[in-house]
Amino acid sequence: MWQLGQDEAVFTGSELSLSLAPSDPVAGGRLAFNGAASVADPLWSWAPVGHVAPKLSEAYTRGADLVLLYGPGEGFPFHTDAYWRCESSSDALVVSLTLSVRTHKLDTHPVFEVGSTLNAPGLTELSDGGIVGRLAAAADGGWSLIETPYPGDMNPLPPSPGTDAEGAVGTRWRLFDLFMEKGVIRRSRISLAITPSELTADAALALACRLRAEPVALST
Repeated sequence: MWQLGQDEAVFTGSELSLSLAPSDPVAGGRLAFNGAASVADPLWSWAPVGHVAPKLSEAYTRGADLVLLYGPGEGFPFHTDAYWRCESSSDALVVSLTLSVRTHKLDTHPVFEVGSTLNAPGLTELSDGGIVGRLAAAADGGWSLIETPYPGDMNPLPPSPGTDAEGAVGTRWRLFDLFMEKGVIRRSRISLAITPSELTADAALALACRLRAEPVALST
């Protein structure tokens, strides 16, 4: 269940917790699993490339979603809506971030970068001929996770991940890297599934493909 305070939004479940500052998308979230130390900090820090992060105009919860609406700013004529969701499936806990962008301008080119630092010693790339996602696991075997983008309006272009700190690894995704027309709404989603057991590469690939096949919900 999400709890929305003045400066912080917190999701608390039986096994998973996620906290973030709605007014500071660059800070990302802080994800913990099974009461253990942080799994990701930050989780999905995001901002438009070459611009400061947009200012929050509205925040509310709706069912499983935390909905954050950001207005356009000087030099960045885009409305950006962020939807954070935490839910459970039959074999994993799933967290997702959907970004929705729209503008009244002609021929624009918004580009966003989304990044995380995972407390894992390394990453395994998942591929079925193209990049499907990445697999990471805790050094002590306490959890495994996959991170995967939705192959929708804009297929994210991931640069090679790099180690951010000892025992941690960074992931980066580039979103909306195409020209955008007036009145068009672009959406992209990044999903993460986490389990308490070890995932083989085959199981991780199957899970990533299943998440990618789920349609992106329409934004409002």
